[in-house]
Amino acid sequence: MKANHQLSFLFFYSLLYQKILFGLECFCNSDCPVGSPNETCYTSYKCFAAIEYLEGTTTQVYQYGCTPPEFEGGIFQCRQKHIPHQVPMVFKCCDDQPRCNENLTLEIPIEEQQKYEKNLKRRNMVQSQQVGLVVSVLLILLVFSLYSTHFYLSTLENLKKPNNSSNVKSPDDKSENSTCNSGFTGFNSGFTGFKSRLVQRSFAKDISMVKVVGRGRFSVVYIGLYQDQTLAVKIVDESDEYSWQREQHFYKNQNLGHENILGFIGADIVERDTVDRFLITQYHPFGSLYNFLQNHSFDLPIFFHLLYSSVCGICYLHDPISGFHGKPAIAHRDISSKNILVKDNLQCCISDFALAVEENPGEFDLVPSKAKIPNPRYMAPEVLENPSSCNKSVFFYQKADMYSFSLVMWEILLRYEIKGVAEPYRLPFEEYVGFNPSINQMNDIVNVKKLKPVIAKKYILDSKVRSIIKSMQRTMLHSALSRSSSRRLKIDLYKCMQEIAKLTEIGGSNNNS
Repeated sequence: MKANHQLSFLFFYSLLYQKILFGLECFCNSDCPVGSPNETCYTSYKCFAAIEYLEGTTTQVYQYGCTPPEFEGGIFQCRQKHIPHQVPMVFKCCDDQPRCNENLTLEIPIEEQQKYEKNLKRRNMVQSQQVGLVVSVLLILLVFSLYSTHFYLSTLENLKKPNNSSNVKSPDDKSENSTCNSGFTGFNSGFTGFKSRLVQRSFAKDISMVKVVGRGRFSVVYIGLYQDQTLAVKIVDESDEYSWQREQHFYKNQNLGHENILGFIGADIVERDTVDRFLITQYHPFGSLYNFLQNHSFDLPIFFHLLYSSVCGICYLHDPISGFHGKPAIAHRDISSKNILVKDNLQCCISDFALAVEENPGEFDLVPSKAKIPNPRYMAPEVLENPSSCNKSVFFYQKADMYSFSLVMWEILLRYEIKGVAEPYRLPFEEYVGFNPSINQMNDIVNVKKLKPVIAKKYILDSKVRSIIKSMQRTMLHSALSRSSSRRLKIDLYKCMQEIAKLTEIGGSNNNS
């Protein structure tokens, strides 16, 4: 008995000594200190765990971490008694053992949940009514203004006409809208190789197919020539007409003119031996990032160039743009190294929008039943759990995009050279599932076994890419809400670039000295 008391005494004082010397170790899943391994942090006070509603939604968010030094005297004390909040929240603390907050049970009382969700529903209804009223008033004012302007101009024109003009007839104006164009509506803002006269007619029949450069399950991609211009021509199988319609919808209607989005030229249906559905875009000789990585390894500037330009394209898709020439928030849903192309200046651009979805408040099912299933290898954990779900938000699919892109980041990292040597190219999880994994295989790897692509030790030890790897790992997190957004990743990569530039300057100064 005495021995047991002594052991307990020793354990208590060893824990106290460790807390004083190093701080109490806590599990951390958000805003962890830079350099902390295994999702940990240290505090001189207590570990905490919290659950709360994401404000304005019915989504519950879990957070774990360390209380700061000033927390002990703050107004948010680690009380045992639950305190009701306007937005329901449960907050608990502990300090009895390292990472003790992992085991804390968190559950918002049912009464608070029901009250919050009822108030949220009432508030959303009131806001919808207010928005509807404002829009109605603005429309009435606009119609009244247009009518008043038209009446004023008509009256002014009549006053200016001479008296003998009433019997004089003006010649008929010939309409310029009488031509047809087989569905072709214009060019990407960055593409100037064609004359505007091409809008007046179908030119797809006049394109010469040179050779096949890519094949998919439902399409073939050719190099095409029109006069002196080289194009990429994607011919979509008749059985997948929906994807052809969907992709040209995004190109034509959603203002995708951006240097890191594949430039669109036109779409057409051509009747030859069969009925072919054409998507005509800019041609990039390097092809897909998948092909480029198999044939090239590279130094740090190219490594960063490929990463940063790719995330710029994704960020442009994800961010809504307001205004007459704006665009809604878009999620790609099929990010992979095969759907990212490499331009001749080694910038990347995002392609293939057949599975994309756009923000549409009046639409419940974002993913139509006709849509294909994305590549299982790049599916995010939450998508693998329910791949046929169609009633999620654009935000949900954007978070899934970021997980997919983190795997692409890993592919690019493999080909970065350290001392002139890069890792052999391979696909994410290739060693576990081969080249054509099923959804069940990937779910077993990602959600059951919780596996992630292995990062070679030499890259982890390389000071120039260490911060980029941390950004990649934050984007690869299993929890969707904890993942970096495209804008956050873009900012992080820009900061990484600045850090790399400083390291390069320091290295150059040391060599000169």
